[in-house]
Amino acid sequence: MGARKPQLGSVYLRGEIYWIKYYCAGKPCRESSHSREYEDAERLLKRRQGEIVSGKFAGTAIERIRIAELFDDLVEDYRLNNRSSLVQLRSRIKKHLKSAFASIRAAELSTNHLKRYINIRLQAEAAHATINRELEILERALRLGTECDPPKVLRVIHIPTLLEDNVRTGFLEDAGYLRLRVELPDYLKPLLVVGYHVGNRLGELLKLTWAQVDFSNCQIRLNPGTTKNKKGRTLPIYGHMRECMLMQKSIRDAKHPACELVFHREGEPIVDFRKA
Repeated sequence: MGARKPQLGSVYLRGEIYWIKYYCAGKPCRESSHSREYEDAERLLKRRQGEIVSGKFAGTAIERIRIAELFDDLVEDYRLNNRSSLVQLRSRIKKHLKSAFASIRAAELSTNHLKRYINIRLQAEAAHATINRELEILERALRLGTECDPPKVLRVIHIPTLLEDNVRTGFLEDAGYLRLRVELPDYLKPLLVVGYHVGNRLGELLKLTWAQVDFSNCQIRLNPGTTKNKKGRTLPIYGHMRECMLMQKSIRDAKHPACELVFHREGEPIVDFRKA
């Protein structure tokens, strides 16, 4: 008997779309190239054959994965990792991203889809920074799909970003700081003093507890996981900060000994002070 001929792939037309046929584990597989161009189908065939030879072929089911499934996976990943931005993630997907991308197959996502989305959001007068953050969610969902085993996404297309004009202005000068310190309610003055000296995010300061304050070494310790980048660091206690914080602690010890927060309002967390 002669040697068995190797099973090769082929490209053929079905209607106006080119399809490919190839073999995996001796079984024939047929797949649409979603293109009217023969060269596109030929490239897809070669890619599939290369994936089969290298053991990276994930099957044709991957071509049916829709972005809605990738969004669900991303939400679950945020939930499992206890990400503080989970609520914001869900909101952005529900309000904007889901209607635009959920029904699209990940394998068919193109720059045209992205350009259309950007134009729609610009017409809705969304800020460039807002649109960029939304597109970053889409990119994270795609990249998470590539990390699955077997993968749900084989390629991540380039996600364009808009120019952001986010130069910060309106910094508080010394004279304004002194005037503001006089006018603020007593419970907010310590927060202003410390914030002005260290320049930290408001959320980091509002969570600060007395266990993190070391008067002997004139340091405030921000523990890992409590900052935006999850990294711990130390802040110096200097100038008017020390006097102010010692006074704050004496008031806390006398009136609200059960309160662990450095900054509070009558022993309760400070939530909103816009009216003040």
